[in-house]
Amino acid sequence: DAYPKPLEVSGLLVTLANWALLTGSLLVILWFATVSPEAVFHSTLAWGLVLVFFQGVLAAAISVLFSTFSTTSLSATITLGFYLIGANVSQIRMVVSKMRDPVSATMLNLTTYVLPNFEWFRLGSKVTYGLPITWSFGLTAMLYGIVYTSACLVAAGLLIQTKEAA
Repeated sequence: DAYPKPLEVSGLLVTLANWALLTGSLLVILWFATVSPEAVFHSTLAWGLVLVFFQGVLAAAISVLFSTFSTTSLSATITLGFYLIGANVSQIRMVVSKMRDPVSATMLNLTTYVLPNFEWFRLGSKVTYGLPITWSFGLTAMLYGIVYTSACLVAAGLLIQTKEAA
């Protein structure tokens, strides 16, 4: 057998249950830490920690997607490239606004919408200075991460199925 045995359903359920337990525990700890008046964590720090988690999950999903059709080192390099581009989307869009060639500008602008936008998860100076984060922004960022992660994992699953069928 050239291929490893697939993960059994029971193993997958245990993995998902552990992930849900750890995530739920993190969210409960953050919730109690931010609701208390004497909280050590500011609510912006809590949002920052939650969004960093979603950023890591998205980066892992991208890595899994690329590992289905490339080597480990190439997958890591491509994932790093996607992260660097996604962390600088606003700067790329600023360059697009100054470009003279409309075809190149359109292609580069489309790239910023297709590739993952990691700026959703980077709160930077907002965490440093304790600037407020709205629930709508935080939930939208989480939803963006869930949708993009799901799309990457579904695509990876389809690629694996195609590879095994061949």
